[in-house]
Amino acid sequence: MNENFTSFDRSSNGLDMSIVFNELNNHLVDKWLKFDHFDFFTMILSIKGNGYHIIDSTKYPMDAHQIHLVFPGQKQEIQLNRSSILYSIVIDRMLFNALTSKFKLMYTFFKYQPIIKLCDIGFQRIHNEFLAIRNELNNEDSNMNILKLHLKIIGEMVDREASKYLAIDEQGKNKILEEFRRLVKENFKVQKKAFFYAKEMNISYNHLNNNCKKALSRTAAQLIYDQIIEEAKNLLDQSDLSVKEIAFELGFADSAYFTRFFKQQTSLTPSDFRKLR
Repeated sequence: MNENFTSFDRSSNGLDMSIVFNELNNHLVDKWLKFDHFDFFTMILSIKGNGYHIIDSTKYPMDAHQIHLVFPGQKQEIQLNRSSILYSIVIDRMLFNALTSKFKLMYTFFKYQPIIKLCDIGFQRIHNEFLAIRNELNNEDSNMNILKLHLKIIGEMVDREASKYLAIDEQGKNKILEEFRRLVKENFKVQKKAFFYAKEMNISYNHLNNNCKKALSRTAAQLIYDQIIEEAKNLLDQSDLSVKEIAFELGFADSAYFTRFFKQQTSLTPSDFRKLR
């Protein structure tokens, strides 16, 4: 198979964003990994063959009809047999932050379960979207808005496929985590401290925190922040509220503090995030 790297790297609304599509077999993985910097988000669609994908020292089997998600800051290594073929889409952190609201299970599921086995229909639909992105990248007048639409569709499809795991996944048996999630969704606008939730659940802060880290590799505080950021992104993406109004809606008395918080969590200001719509 010939090497196939296609990319988009240009300014959108004054913000530089990039997408790279890769078609890989076992002979090209080593070269590809040199380009796959750890500050990027990567989606890998396994077309055929098998091997192993090591993400942050955890070794996952790689089989056909899977999608693998690697987040900014994570390290990876791929080992493939000769017949393997993969498609990968690599996007930079700025574009990733603009799209995370489309992966509704993002932080509470995918870092814990980064490999999703796709049903035949799900695989075919996601495969078609990968090819649509490759074809758009090959156009001389490739359009970032079209590329983002395809990425958002993939996000929605991956969410739907992943939701099938929730009924049988171990975290569904974690009653402490389930109760914590429920309380956070109900109270995050007015209560942003993990100690409050531990007290409400009549358990120690350490016990709550250890449950979160064991199940999701996130602290209790990080999960609260994830909920705030998810809601902030939804409001920035789907409403015409000003940044000040959104800050007030989310329980921030000071819009400047909200802006600092948002940028600390996403590397973007709320205004920059909104430009990426």
